[in-house]
Amino acid sequence: MNKILIANRGEIACRIARTCRRLGIKTVAVYSDADSRAMHIGACDEAIHIGAAETKRSYLNIDAVISAAKKCRADAVHPGYGFLSENPAFVEALDKESITFIGPSAEAMRALGDKLKAKALAKKLKIPVSPSVQAEFSDSRSLKHLEQQAAKIGFPLLIKAAGGGGGRGMRKIESAAQLGDALKSASREAQAFFGDATIFLEKYIKQARHIEVQVIGDQHGNVFDLLDRDCSSQRNHQKVIEEAPAPNISAKTRSAMYTAARKLAKQAKYAGAATVEFLLDAQQNFYFLEVNSRLQVEHPVTEEILGIDLVELQIEAAKGANLKKIFPFRGGKTLKPKGSAIECRLCAEKPVQGFIASTGKIHALDLQAPCSPAKLRFDCGFRSGDRISHHYDSLLGKIILHAKSRDGARLAALEVLRSSNIVGIETNSAFLEAILASADFAQGNPHLALVPSLLDRIGQEAAHRKLACALHMVAASLPQGRAGGDPWSS
Repeated sequence: MNKILIANRGEIACRIARTCRRLGIKTVAVYSDADSRAMHIGACDEAIHIGAAETKRSYLNIDAVISAAKKCRADAVHPGYGFLSENPAFVEALDKESITFIGPSAEAMRALGDKLKAKALAKKLKIPVSPSVQAEFSDSRSLKHLEQQAAKIGFPLLIKAAGGGGGRGMRKIESAAQLGDALKSASREAQAFFGDATIFLEKYIKQARHIEVQVIGDQHGNVFDLLDRDCSSQRNHQKVIEEAPAPNISAKTRSAMYTAARKLAKQAKYAGAATVEFLLDAQQNFYFLEVNSRLQVEHPVTEEILGIDLVELQIEAAKGANLKKIFPFRGGKTLKPKGSAIECRLCAEKPVQGFIASTGKIHALDLQAPCSPAKLRFDCGFRSGDRISHHYDSLLGKIILHAKSRDGARLAALEVLRSSNIVGIETNSAFLEAILASADFAQGNPHLALVPSLLDRIGQEAAHRKLACALHMVAASLPQGRAGGDPWSS
């Protein structure tokens, strides 16, 4: 494997290129009209323009990406995450051109990437699954049937897209009255983002934690787990802070989740990196959620606690290597975490305005290493002078801190966020600080209700500040000297 085309942009394209450079593999970037001066272009050896700014005409355009791969004579394509990374049709199209896809086969992707099929497989393997039902609706009669099914599952519940993730096509509903409109909007969003309008209903588990197990398989039938991560800190069903290992989980529960994750991947004859996601309730019962058949955004925290390079392992698996003979699996030793790592997703957005994107030119983007011994890693796809486009995800980069203890990593992350210098755009930096500083997170009890409760508090505080400001303005406009200068005494 001498040349890899990276079918992505931003921080993940830069991160993949970094590993390839270390391995002596040439890299090719692809870019849209909006990314003609993007950072990932300079990170690669070559660059090919693939279309307009709209994703369906560039990064989601299978023909354009394959044409670029053929033009540069790439041996393989690394999809990163998002875009075409979980599209089996893309894998099949590459196979026809004898270009290696750095990821699973189309068959394994279909078996595990489709949430409904993955749930069916989990049930077959006796892995706990939260109650769910496919949502097929076309008229008032089918909607009535779904309302009856939803009542059996119990409210609140979630509507989810079968063919994708990242919070797209997902809705939380509290009652049957919300079902009709939510089903329609979720289905439309699923079709727009994943090309598949299939959705399903799933039981919403209160105060649950989102725990995931990193696995990797090879073409020789081997499947290994690479420990776990906690990704419970989410806004709008999208992760914002992740950590490894997950805190406060019993050894028995951890072991059972690892076994379930390996069993799923092995049954699907999975080769490549995947993440098996679970919900964990307050009694430490776990329920299978889904499989992400690609590299996760949050993979760096796993790399930091194990001293590995997941992209390198992906490449080795795609080349047909036997992972039993490669670090960290060589010798069959039990993997143990070295310290703790926390990742904060730094996004160009406005938390107090519903997390709408913040676009424009970046005038400064500087982070300071913490004073503590904690290691700072910043996987970034932008630099000073770059412009943030409204066409793509708001992620600027990932701030990763690795320390001997979880609290050491948490405090170091707070220090880095508080000393950061970002000018020209708004970010979620203060919002990330609020999560890290919260009592639940500090005590090792992150959960899916944590961020919504913080947002409620932040919203109330903002409303109080707005009211205080308005009262101050009213007071300033009143005639001086009235009632001893106290405008509120009358």
